[in-house]
Amino acid sequence: MSEPVFFTPAEPGVWRRIAQVSATAALLAGLLMALVPGTVSPVMFALLTLWCHGPLSPLLPATYEPVLLGYGRVYPPVFLAVLGAVASTAVEFANYHLYQKLLRIESVDRLLRRQETGRLAAPFYRQPFLTVWLCVLTPLPDWATRVLASHSGYSVRRYLSAVLLARLPRFWLLAALGFQLELRAGTLVWMAAASIVVTLFGVVRRHIVSARSTPASPVAALLVMPTAAQRRRIDPSGASARVGDPPPA
Repeated sequence: MSEPVFFTPAEPGVWRRIAQVSATAALLAGLLMALVPGTVSPVMFALLTLWCHGPLSPLLPATYEPVLLGYGRVYPPVFLAVLGAVASTAVEFANYHLYQKLLRIESVDRLLRRQETGRLAAPFYRQPFLTVWLCVLTPLPDWATRVLASHSGYSVRRYLSAVLLARLPRFWLLAALGFQLELRAGTLVWMAAASIVVTLFGVVRRHIVSARSTPASPVAALLVMPTAAQRRRIDPSGASARVGDPPPA
């Protein structure tokens, strides 16, 4: 029996390319910091960008903003916006394929299909590119569109394009704000710490509420899974086309 279209696995070569690119990037970063001392700070900024937008980013909301505000005091906003947008979009490629694997695990699937994801499901299946762009550009939870995109098999190129086009102006604005405000390092640390505390409180609260409630029923899957009408619009023939792919000639 063939796999459902909405759980299309990544090609074996994808993970090999991700590993090769990651190893190459790590090697280049090490060489830059060793040979050109002035690049230590930008390289650290790129590494922080990768960490804050990696697979654990749903647990790190508003953690990257203090980083941009702090670096905006010493580097041009355009430079930070381009470097941050490119680095964060690159890690989204790995996130996309990793989430496809994680969503096969029932406990992880329930964790990721939270209320935020359910609210974005309908607009995503109507206008996926616009929904991703708006969620990444605004304070809306961009990780929710990551779940929807990877779960539905939305075109990875279009998904990454929407992410890049949204993060460029967003990161520039935050870096420019940091340049204007010139916040002290202690203030930025307190902002990051407060974000982590609020996040941990939210995680613990959700865990307590979930433990007191009844087990999730199969109907919960409707929060993310498209309706029959949406599936017919995505692929009227029933073939394994993906969301956002152009119709066959």
